[in-house]
Amino acid sequence: MLSFLATFEINPVSATTTSTFGNSGTGYIDTNDANAQSVSYFKCSASGQVTDIMAYVDGASSGKAIAALYAVSGGSASTLLAQSNGVNLGTSYSWVDFPMSSSYSVVSGVTYGLAIMGNVAVNLNIVSGTGQRDHNAVSSYAGGFANPFGSIWGSDGSGAMAIYAVVGGSSSPSPTQAPTSTPTPTQAPAQVQTQSANLEPLSAFYPDMNAWGYASLDYSTTHNGDVSIRVGPDYVRGTREVDGAWIGVNPGDHIVFSAWIKTAQFTSSDVCPGGRIGMDFYISTPQGGGIALNSDGTSAGPPSNAQNFAGTWRVTWGHDWTLITWDVYVPTTYYTQYSSNSGIHSCAPVQITSLVPWFDTRAVTDNAYSWFSDTSLYVNP
Repeated sequence: MLSFLATFEINPVSATTTSTFGNSGTGYIDTNDANAQSVSYFKCSASGQVTDIMAYVDGASSGKAIAALYAVSGGSASTLLAQSNGVNLGTSYSWVDFPMSSSYSVVSGVTYGLAIMGNVAVNLNIVSGTGQRDHNAVSSYAGGFANPFGSIWGSDGSGAMAIYAVVGGSSSPSPTQAPTSTPTPTQAPAQVQTQSANLEPLSAFYPDMNAWGYASLDYSTTHNGDVSIRVGPDYVRGTREVDGAWIGVNPGDHIVFSAWIKTAQFTSSDVCPGGRIGMDFYISTPQGGGIALNSDGTSAGPPSNAQNFAGTWRVTWGHDWTLITWDVYVPTTYYTQYSSNSGIHSCAPVQITSLVPWFDTRAVTDNAYSWFSDTSLYVNP
């Protein structure tokens, strides 16, 4: 429900208007490590004083966070212009208001950086196609934002954060006017949705990882300071797959599953080499569950054979940390299949009730490693 503040002007006065710049919509989920700085860039639409920064976030655990305004030079954050007071974070997504410790004057048409940092891992929203998110860990929550921002350790060009600045202070003469409604700075945009918690952090893959010799924790190869799981090249059970926890789902559920992947330098003869992620969907049976399979053994979940060869879901050998994200819906009707001399035939439809996310190093004969870090899975984000 939106909250509005009604303003009634009876006599001619100077009316203060409020504007914003940034992303006021929401998107898919990503996570910012504790004590790491993340920034996205937006062009200011009206001159005035930045009084608040709003961000659509929650904490991986309860904690505190701060936001900041940066100057931009050469396409990256540079000088720290202002930062907010500390704000308590809960563990449910919402638009969080970060009041600035002192307002800062911004100029229309100039691009600024809006940044966030917490003393706990902060779950962000990324709005696809709206810019980028840069991050580093050169400062800490206790020390406040770095000035200047510092070297960019990682950059995600798939979208900018769901974050915007509230600008006040623009004045214009106002005659007697009819009642108007102006959103309060703490208003949540209409796009706000119910958000699930992260159901698959990297720790959800530990039990399966510990059962096999081809996967191990790697504390020296980290992503944004977070430990990784190294996979390969040992050949144990005809695969290098590491499975996460079982997750209950319903037909039509929206699933967003992502992981950061790094691959070693290697030349492979395999048609689909490198590191990849995917999901297996399962169905209920009287015996307590069974995987929903086609006759050829491919699971009812991504990646399909076409996606295997397309390469958009995997990271080939010789690449630094790269974010791979599956954004799919659980099939509402799924048909198992069987083969005969007359072709492939569909059986009765089945209802998918659960899934298992996984990642692996493709091509068991390739003598090379892949690393996986900062995994996340959300149902109905």
